[in-house]
Amino acid sequence: MLRCGLVLVLLWVAGAAAACPNLGSAAKHQFFSTRQLIDPKVTPVRAGGTVLLEFCETIPGNGNIPFDPSIGIYYTADKKRMDLELRTAGDCDTVLLIRSPSGRWFFDDDNGDGRNARLRIGGPREGRYEIWVGSNGGVACPSLLVLQSFRSVTRLAEIDARRGRI
Repeated sequence: MLRCGLVLVLLWVAGAAAACPNLGSAAKHQFFSTRQLIDPKVTPVRAGGTVLLEFCETIPGNGNIPFDPSIGIYYTADKKRMDLELRTAGDCDTVLLIRSPSGRWFFDDDNGDGRNARLRIGGPREGRYEIWVGSNGGVACPSLLVLQSFRSVTRLAEIDARRGRI
């Protein structure tokens, strides 16, 4: 009886580990600098997957994402005071999960147009970003991932404050 219980616990732990996304295994890798992303770069991806974020305690968010990242990017901040924005354009309810070079997680659902996701990272660090494009409701769909750099909103507010506009 004890052996049977131990086997069940081991299977549960293995299942819980499989419920989290895989790190460092994106099939696609792209290299971008801040200057290159002033004009948006669009990558087709499939939104959705078999990993349920609700069951991965260490990662924020909800929805279904692929096990491996949809894409990995190497980002170079060659122009100061720029934000990095990532957004989706899909036919289903999309979500974004991003792991920054420092290991920080970012998640979004529905801050983009309609049911699409949008994240803006202020003062992004240089290095590798792993990006998962997922969906809500278990429905997968073709989607576009758009990467773009923008002048920092915080920096613009600081400039306006100095000019007496705020």
